[in-house]
Amino acid sequence: EPAKVCFIANDFLESTLQTNPSFTNGFLHFYSDELQRSERRLRDLVHMNVRGRVALALLEIAEFFGTAPDKFIAVPIMRQDIASYAGTTYETVFKLMTDFTQNKIITTDGKRIRILKPGALKAFIKK
Repeated sequence: EPAKVCFIANDFLESTLQTNPSFTNGFLHFYSDELQRSERRLRDLVHMNVRGRVALALLEIAEFFGTAPDKFIAVPIMRQDIASYAGTTYETVFKLMTDFTQNKIITTDGKRIRILKPGALKAFIKK
């Protein structure tokens, strides 16, 4: 995928943090939120069943790409990527995606996924 990469030298970043309290405060809040999200993600991987992890992965991927309900996720995504994100195997994701499709929770078109019933996916997360 096309991307833009930016490099910020350490000495420039350190001097900016020292001279701009507002920026430093925003930076701390950003990293605090990221740390909380990482801890929550690790907890979910350890304690949630695989159906819930796959459901959560689909919802988080859709949210990341700003996908509205009943719209295809903005980028094609491979089942292996979903499996890696959910901490499971390709075969398990394939089986669950088939189950979700048969129950009309999602629909797929090749590597494209549309979430039809986000509430049904959320119900798997809470179990």
